[in-house]
Parts: sequence; structure tokens; C-alpha cells
Amino acid sequence: PIDPSYYWQGRIDEVKIYATALTAPQILQEFTINVGPVAHYPFNGNANDAIGTNNGTANGGAALTSDRFGNANSAYNFDGVDDFISTTNLATSQIDNWSMTAWVKPSSISQNNGTIVLNGFDNGATGNGYAMVMGDATNAVNGNLFKGLLAGIVFVNSGFTFSTNNIWYHTAIVREAGITKLYFNGVLSGTTSANIPNIPSGSLRIGSCNGIRFWN
Repeated sequence: PIDPSYYWQGRIDEVKIYATALTAPQILQEFTINVGPVAHYPFNGNANDAIGTNNGTANGGAALTSDRFGNANSAYNFDGVDDFISTTNLATSQIDNWSMTAWVKPSSISQNNGTIVLNGFDNGATGNGYAMVMGDATNAVNGNLFKGLLAGIVFVNSGFTFSTNNIWYHTAIVREAGITKLYFNGVLSGTTSANIPNIPSGSLRIGSCNGIRFWN
């Protein structure tokens, strides 16, 4: 059964996946100016991939809403119950030299590994690929920490927190030369991981980990 405590509640916009490791200056640029990804979900009236053909489908009650600039129908809202966006394919199958970024506006800052975006598969017991989530340091109860997830292997705690609900944050996870790094509003975390991700399989999910962990 799906545990509703794993659903993400809030808005997500500008999800991007890169088949390269962005540098710290590029992440800062990404925080302020768009750079070129291999998959891009700007949510301009739909959940389509603006770069390729790996279009998304909104599930549950995931609904278009305004983005961080106030533009209507330019982000998606997730209710923390059963909302997510699914695609048919992975954004990339790489386990090294990749990046994922997203703008998020949580309506709750107490979430149990609420998932922003996952490239791969995770059912709470096993998994592969990688994700960005919000949770606590024990990975067992609700919290407001920004974390990376190498599914089936380890959580990577950035040390950054979502301090206030209903404001926009920029989140990023980067794998470069065997090291996983996290950025929060363009700032590099001091915590890294040398653990090797499991090769992704399945699809790209926005707002959930294959129906198990959802963004709130």
C-alpha cells in the first residue's frame, strides 16, 4: 500500500536533467539563468519535455498553477496525497557526470522523504538511480532537510533546510567524477558522497518515487 506520509505537497517548476556534471559556477548560473539540459520540464501549460520526447503525464490531482514569476499554468502543484508526474523513459541512464535541478515551493516543511524528482526506481525497500528529497536526518520521520538519494544505497544530507513554507527554493544534485554533490539556492553543500549509484531503470518521476515517496 502507498503510505500518504511519503507524498510531496507544494509546487515544482523547471525540472531539468543534464548528461553532464555542472560546475559550481554553472549551478550558480542555473540558479539565475537557464543553461542547456538534455531534458527540461518548464510546465508551460503541460508536463511535456521541452528538449526531447520524454513527455510527462500528470496523475492524481497534480494541477497546473502559477510559477515563481506569477505566470499562470507554468508550474505544477502536488497535494501530498496522490499527485505525481510520470514519464515513459529515463532522462538519462548515466551513473556518473549528470545533474538534476528544480525550483520548488513546499506548502509543508515537514515531510517524510517527500520526493522532488527521481530518475530511476524506488519502492521504499529497494531502488536504483537518484533523487532529491525533503526529510529528516534519520530518514525515518518527517523533517525539513534537503537531501539527495542514491536509491537503494544511501541518503546524502546537504545540511540545508527548507526554513519557510510557501517560498521558492532552487535545488540541485550533481554527480561529477565519482562524487555526488548538493546545491541549495546556488550554494554548494559541504557534504558529499563517493557511493556509486545503482544503474537507473524505469522512468523519470516528478513529485514521487514510483508511487511511494511524494513531494508535498
